[in-house]
Amino acid sequence: MWVDRPREITVRTTIALLLFSLLVSALSASARPLELGHRAPSLSVKRWVRGEAVDPSAADGKTICVVTFLATWSEPCRRAAPRLNKLQERFAARSVVFVLVSREDPSDLDDYAAKAKLRCRVAADRGERSHALYMQGVRGIPY
Repeated sequence: MWVDRPREITVRTTIALLLFSLLVSALSASARPLELGHRAPSLSVKRWVRGEAVDPSAADGKTICVVTFLATWSEPCRRAAPRLNKLQERFAARSVVFVLVSREDPSDLDDYAAKAKLRCRVAADRGERSHALYMQGVRGIPY
């Protein structure tokens, strides 16, 4: 009789693992990365550090919102800042808005934005929610 007990545990474990795998598969299928042509999701912002709030999901057909992610400690992000300022100046008349989003503390981000003289809109992410929505499948910044 004790011989059947380990087999029963093995069958239960196998079924539990199979159900768990199906659940994970279903959840990951619903969280697909953004693709060209998809409506941009709203940003989840703790605080707008520079500029007025903008909602990329509220497309009006006139304004183009370019969302990029950065880290103040990242050298490539630091090198990108002057280029983003130039792009903001160049395309402002065409209703193109550049939004820089960071996971960092709003006060640190504000200091960085002042030192880098950022003219783009700058936002501090709320609990990395914007990163989760926009950065699926992306492993690096700036992006």
